[in-house]
Amino acid sequence: MTPEVAAEICRRIASGRTLLAVCRDPDMPHHDAVYDEIARSPSFSEAIARARAESAHGLAMEVLEIADAATSDDNPQLVKNRCDQRRWLAGKYNPMYSEKVAVTDSDGGSIAARLARMSAAERLAWAADIAARARSLLEAPTIEHEDS
Repeated sequence: MTPEVAAEICRRIASGRTLLAVCRDPDMPHHDAVYDEIARSPSFSEAIARARAESAHGLAMEVLEIADAATSDDNPQLVKNRCDQRRWLAGKYNPMYSEKVAVTDSDGGSIAARLARMSAAERLAWAADIAARARSLLEAPTIEHEDS
């Protein structure tokens, strides 16, 4: 796959189209070839992920357009399904639109990855420190005052 074709695929995905829809265009490669390239090339995989994250904004805006354009003649379940599918996909493509809360460490990295790199002793010490901080937050505050 040429860099120009890869860039065009990413551009079309970023505009809000799915990879399968892009691959149905006559000037684009078959989706199997694109998935093979994603598996082979970390940089192309990252570019696709960035394009999908960008497309999530358009998907979220489509939800508003679909909801605003709905009339009393429209099937409410169909309108809801169309909105829900776009919201779900936007959440998969970009955590900003996800209903899941990501728990990260102070550097923004994955806590699970951080724990996996630690020894058992380091994990135990880390957990004890977190527990001590949590206990201190739960303690009743005391008010210092001078007796007159």
